[in-house]
Amino acid sequence: MDTTGCGDSYIGTLLTAIAAGRSVAEGAQVAAAVSAYAATGVGAQSSYGTTDEVIEFLAGR
Repeated sequence: MDTTGCGDSYIGTLLTAIAAGRSVAEGAQVAAAVSAYAATGVGAQSSYGTTDEVIEFLAGR
């Protein structure tokens, strides 16, 4: 577990969701999932997952 970059991935996802017209609540939910996935990797950008990887992570696969 490495929390490097988790905050960056959270706020980046949240702002992207808001810019795309999602509510803050929806954006925060997605951002939490993205940052949780990022904590499973090492480093910042190298731990950011694709949409499919985050979905699989949430599904427990």
